Amino acid sequence: MTPRTVRLAKAKAQPWKNGGGTTRELLAWPTPEDWSVRVSVATVERDGPFSAFRGVTRWFTVVAGRGVRLALPTGGRILRVGDAPVCFPGEAAPDCLVLDGPTHDLNLMARNQRGVEARLWPAKVGSELRQQAFGAIGWSFLAVLGYLAWRFEWRYGVAAVLATGHDILATIAFIALARLEVGLVVVAALLTVVGYSLNDTIVIFD
Repeated sequence: MTPRTVRLAKAKAQPWKNGGGTTRELLAWPTPEDWSVRVSVATVERDGPFSAFRGVTRWFTVVAGRGVRLALPTGGRILRVGDAPVCFPGEAAPDCLVLDGPTHDLNLMARNQRGVEARLWPAKVGSELRQQAFGAIGWSFLAVLGYLAWRFEWRYGVAAVLATGHDILATIAFIALARLEVGLVVVAALLTVVGYSLNDTIVIFD
């Protein structure tokens, strides 16, 4: 499966039947007509109930705005930007109260009994995981450079460090200049460059 970037601004806004807001569909898999997984961003402008989706598990989180209050089956729940997503059955169709102005909310829906497993993480968790991943890559890279400097004579060690560092830094510079989105594919590409560069360096200088 080839990753594809979907821009929210390019997704068509679909007005709600009750006039309380709009929905921009980002993903409907495998087809929009008979989806098993659906991801969308809703703009909630007025108070009102959610639409009912029978046989569907739904996740909901606020991504912009002052927040909402949901009348969930387990009780009222106030959600603001940065809060963990809430999960509830689609047929619950809870009432939604806008706290102070329109909000933008991320919705993930998965049909039950279709072998679909879905998870959502708050933005804070995603940011922490990203920082930890880049930190691990950085420390590993420094450890590799230290090994190269120790493994060979000092003049060859310096040349090996410079050669390996040049490859990875040049790749990072290209990614920055091209303004590529840093995702799993880009991280895998960086690790591949490091692996090939390290292998060539050891083979040549050994």
